[in-house]
Amino acid sequence: MNTQSRIDFLDTLRAFIIFLVIAMHAALAYVSGWPDWVHNPHTDPLFGLIYYFAESGVLMPILFFIAGYFTLPSLLKRSPGEFLRDKLARLGIPYVIGVVILSPVMVGLVYYANGGTLPLMQALFQFVPPHFVGQYHFWFLGVLLLYFALVILVSVRLPEALSFARSLPNRPSARFWAVGIGITWVACFAVNLVSKYSVWTSLYVLQFQSVKFPLYNAFFLLGMVAYQKGWFQGGYQPRLFPWAGIYLVTLVFMLGMVSVNGGEPVTVLGKALMNLTACVETLAALMTYLALFQSLQKHVRPFWMKLSSLSYSAYLIHLTVLFIVLSFTRDLAVPLFFKYLLQVMVTELIVWGSAYGIQKVAIWRSPGALRTKISESSD
Repeated sequence: MNTQSRIDFLDTLRAFIIFLVIAMHAALAYVSGWPDWVHNPHTDPLFGLIYYFAESGVLMPILFFIAGYFTLPSLLKRSPGEFLRDKLARLGIPYVIGVVILSPVMVGLVYYANGGTLPLMQALFQFVPPHFVGQYHFWFLGVLLLYFALVILVSVRLPEALSFARSLPNRPSARFWAVGIGITWVACFAVNLVSKYSVWTSLYVLQFQSVKFPLYNAFFLLGMVAYQKGWFQGGYQPRLFPWAGIYLVTLVFMLGMVSVNGGEPVTVLGKALMNLTACVETLAALMTYLALFQSLQKHVRPFWMKLSSLSYSAYLIHLTVLFIVLSFTRDLAVPLFFKYLLQVMVTELIVWGSAYGIQKVAIWRSPGALRTKISESSD
């Protein structure tokens, strides 16, 4: 498999994950009590299953894996200073705009959509920083910037610890997976002993789900290892089976635990089981999706390739668009699942259409943007 095909199937996977993220976020409108969200007047427990099926800890780690995979080749193209400036421009500017402007606007939209009655200026004052420090989906950019800064620090201070030279294509062994799962599980379990499973840590400039943070770290590093070891260049392709089977079993087991404890284990044994299941499930999900998209790559049509180039812009704007769609359709008197599907389809169309328009404007303003690969704009 050549380099271009390898990058193509990872980009296509990233676009698919963004599709799932939008569907998952739309389902939260029907989950009772979800904070800072546009809520539908009626809820249904089945939407909680949609959310946990789509999310359940697997979507964001996959995005971190893809970002990690593209980190080393991106750094190889420029000096550490140039690499950092590029990431600050591509990620830092959207991150600041998202946290300082868009997130307060979104929480204000949530407030009025859910029946808020305060005057506009009084309400806005409550939502601007430092009164409101929620980051919504922009937290992902903040964590990525942290990872890139650490990579640059290691490359400058300890260059021998970060080898940029690609080894001969290498297949990961069962021992490699066992050790990786074990280390990640211990880290997640240790955090869960002092922090609730679903709680978010807010450091103002950084926000992340505390117990899942070791998973994000592990999968970003795993992406770097995959590139350095030449996993996909030498013909390595994860097997759909047994990975798909492991994914299905652990997903069902996770959904069962969530239905029993509401997603918040309280006993030490419960925390140990939930974190172990999450670690295995996330890895199995990644390998299942990699196997599917690598095998389907030769059948991918130009339409999907175009969507791949729009995935970063789509991620940035998707939640703002979704909140607007949810607000306008909140009181639509139709069956819940029909309304949900309608909201997802309308949001997907507007998000990807808007991302296409953003790309066209960028190309018109800068002809060089036409030659910029998506891996450089979203890794």
